[in-house]
Amino acid sequence: MSNYSFRGPSRSLQIFSSITCTKNSLLNNLKVTNVAEFDNNMIVRGSFYVRSSLLQSKNITTADGFTIGGTVRKDMYNDSYTYQFDPYDYQSSFFPGMADFIDSNILAGDKPEEDRLNASYWSDLGNDVFDDWGYFYLYDVESGKYYFPLFNPQNQDDGVITTQTFSAFGRTFTIKHGWTVQGIFKFDISVDDSKPFRFGAYGNMGSDGDEVTNNLSQPYSINGNNLTLYYHFHSQAGSTREILYSYFVPKNIKENDSQTYVINYDYDDMSIISNEITTGLIVYFSKQNDVKNWVINDLEISSGADTNNFSVDDSGNVYVAGNEYVDGSILASGTNLGKLTLTSSIPDQDYTPITSSLINGYFTSSTLNDNRSFIIPSAADIIAAIPNCTVNTSCRFTINNVQDGNYSRNLTTTDPSVTIHSSCINTNVYRNLIFSYIILITSITPESESAVILQDSNAELF
Repeated sequence: MSNYSFRGPSRSLQIFSSITCTKNSLLNNLKVTNVAEFDNNMIVRGSFYVRSSLLQSKNITTADGFTIGGTVRKDMYNDSYTYQFDPYDYQSSFFPGMADFIDSNILAGDKPEEDRLNASYWSDLGNDVFDDWGYFYLYDVESGKYYFPLFNPQNQDDGVITTQTFSAFGRTFTIKHGWTVQGIFKFDISVDDSKPFRFGAYGNMGSDGDEVTNNLSQPYSINGNNLTLYYHFHSQAGSTREILYSYFVPKNIKENDSQTYVINYDYDDMSIISNEITTGLIVYFSKQNDVKNWVINDLEISSGADTNNFSVDDSGNVYVAGNEYVDGSILASGTNLGKLTLTSSIPDQDYTPITSSLINGYFTSSTLNDNRSFIIPSAADIIAAIPNCTVNTSCRFTINNVQDGNYSRNLTTTDPSVTIHSSCINTNVYRNLIFSYIILITSITPESESAVILQDSNAELF
């Protein structure tokens, strides 16, 4: 918010559905209920409130003339999170950029200790859709901890939706769950803060290595908001019933700008995880049929569910309550501060940083006994860690190789989706040198994500 022309006439509050300001105007006690557009600069003194619009479920429990799912065998149970396989055995491929999926990182939360490692999952769902899959979990991004909510009751009649409250990570989650109509199961997840979290599932699919998969999308519009529904298709090759569709819908509208989930396979073992999200998430699973139109019909926009306060003083200093993102340009006349993640003394081995720590991250490498690689994660993982990521979004990271030995950190990448630009002067960070690099996003198209690494600083050792 910058410099001038929001001064204000002395008259009582007026309500407008929208307002466009192309010249210097004096407006006071103004409430805009829909869209406010300012072609020139705007100055705010005092407080400025932004009321966000969120997606929510209409809680529909009828077909309403749309295609619904196939018949299911309702067979959700609880058992140890390692009952099908130990997720840590798939750490790098199934849970990229996340903390180790191990006992010490799993919290009991509000559950008894004897249930800490137990999770809810589906055994089969009928027609061999699963061979034990689900083990549904919440992941706290800031702490790197996992929690398994146990859903109860289970296997209820169609149209019976249960609401449960779960406490973990010092946070409270409300989850509505149940079979909304035939063949469509819904998780409706809300949290009582604006901090990021992820929701995921893993296990074995009944396709036994003969799977056909695809990431799909469907444009739609609600109240003039043009959105995209992102979802996944999985089937046994040649089967007409051994099919699962998965739909992930973040409640924050801006978190629907690109593919909303990360999915990975190892033969017929499969993991699907939401991106890092705030506010909440709605997940639909459908057996056999693509129910995208039913899902879209179940969605609506709730205005005013999330209010954020911008306070601007006479010097132009801005305080923002919560994490806010600006789509266009912003000029700050006061101090403009950013967030940096410090990772000290990365281990004496080839190192792949957690994606969230790479974004504006600073890494020190203090003890090396050989030359080691610094491995940049895939473009898809980087994009998933950046809220509202678009083409040309950029961020920086720095490597400080301060050590006694004469060894280097060598910059490399996980896969070809990230390329190191030929103009980079230094891809080897030698002893006692500090280099900064820029990550520039060049494509956010699902399955074709890409980024390029550019050098931001150069150092000479004399």
